[in-house]
Amino acid sequence: MSEKEFLYQMRLKIFQEADRKEIPISSLCPKHHVSRKWFYKWKKRREREGDEGLRSKIRAVPKMPNRVPKEIEKQILAFVEEYPTYGPERTEAELKSAGICVGHTGIYNVLKKKGLNTAKSRLEWVRKLRGEVEDTFYIGCLKGIGRIYHQVACDCFSSFGAAKVYDNKTTDASTDFVESHLVKKFAPVKIERILTDCGTEYTTWHEEAIPNHKFEKTCLPTGRPARSSG
Repeated sequence: MSEKEFLYQMRLKIFQEADRKEIPISSLCPKHHVSRKWFYKWKKRREREGDEGLRSKIRAVPKMPNRVPKEIEKQILAFVEEYPTYGPERTEAELKSAGICVGHTGIYNVLKKKGLNTAKSRLEWVRKLRGEVEDTFYIGCLKGIGRIYHQVACDCFSSFGAAKVYDNKTTDASTDFVESHLVKKFAPVKIERILTDCGTEYTTWHEEAIPNHKFEKTCLPTGRPARSSG
């Protein structure tokens, strides 16, 4: 006997005894270890639906009005793979311009479900999907020199890495790292794509200025204007 059937039989037994009116309800309830509130709740349901009203109701699956369709979810994840540092609001605006209408709340829910609701988690996710990852890290401050940083790159497929220390985090430093250090370290392997955190040393938010950004041009030897991954 299932648990639901057991509970139904128990309720039925109590009300069949109540129908016989052999003892008052005030005594019947303590006898079966139920409250009078419980008794009258089920009594009303039994009066409306008969004995079948004493069965436990099967709860309907709640509707999720904000659930994003599978096809839109795939488009969101494809966009996030391309631009992992964008938050839900920025992603909403960019997708809308591409004709994909989905709210930032829905986008956040998709990201949270996939464990991608932080920029760090998205960058790590993309790192595992792709090849080269590059970032700038603040090391500390040296007397007589000032702040120092190191440019770090890691090939996501081989885990081979490269790093170089600089006294600044400018576009000149990131460009020098790729041209004078990274390319030589990875030679003769061709670097096809570089993923960055979209810092100003790697790109710019001003669309019209992207083709003239030094690091962007360094990553495009053909000279064709295009955005570096972020």
